[in-house]
Amino acid sequence: MIISDNKINYKIVSNFRNSVFIFDIDGTLIPKSGSRISQSLLNLLSKLSTHNKVIFASARPITGVWNLIPFKPKTHFDYISLNGAYAIIDHKEYVSKSIKKRQIQLLLSRFIKKNLWLYSKDKWFSFNLGSKEYKKKRKAVKMDAIPINLIKDSTKILKAILISNSKDDLECLENFGFNFCYSNTNYIEINSSSVNKALFLNRDTIKDKLIYSFGDAENDLSLFEVSNTSIAMKNAHPKLIAKSDYVTNHNYYKGIQEGLNYFYQKFQSTN
Repeated sequence: MIISDNKINYKIVSNFRNSVFIFDIDGTLIPKSGSRISQSLLNLLSKLSTHNKVIFASARPITGVWNLIPFKPKTHFDYISLNGAYAIIDHKEYVSKSIKKRQIQLLLSRFIKKNLWLYSKDKWFSFNLGSKEYKKKRKAVKMDAIPINLIKDSTKILKAILISNSKDDLECLENFGFNFCYSNTNYIEINSSSVNKALFLNRDTIKDKLIYSFGDAENDLSLFEVSNTSIAMKNAHPKLIAKSDYVTNHNYYKGIQEGLNYFYQKFQSTN
């Protein structure tokens, strides 16, 4: 059953207490490369955050996540960005290990003239600032990349993206031991081997609580593995569907409604 009345949504939301709700963004809360989260969805998640922890978990850089949210609700939520390489939980920053320097040098030597993007904690670097992929992403995250040749030796790179569907490129990454997954059909996300979206979830304010998660892509698998109940969005990656407790019939706002309704029905059946 899909709930369409906001008052019913808020009534259901008010029944949850002291739990953790984690939401992937692109493909889950908004269309991939979307530029804003709807106000109705933000209102619902703000209400949910009254008695629970609500975490946005994204492949985007933190600035790109914040730019989706109007100023006022920003402090209601916690954030995991760059696939888990950087997080803000209870107003504290957590930063993962960076990608090894020799791996960055290898990426630059092999792929610099392709759509290769590198990310530090708060900066985005790109060689090809004229590509259609760059222009689309720039509009989505509302931030500009810095020319890749301006990276300083001291800059810690937390994540890289290679946009490619070439088998040769994939084999190169595999042969040189890169840790990667897909967030889109041809977006190859590269992080340090220790990084995933669930990396910083073992905080004192999170552990031992019920965790509910929503996602659609392969890079959400780590969240599903640590969640008590997980929701895969319509058209989610097959690996994610296999790990999920429920698959929605809708995406975005209606899909989140549907998932919360599923959680509520499960909650009711166990109480």
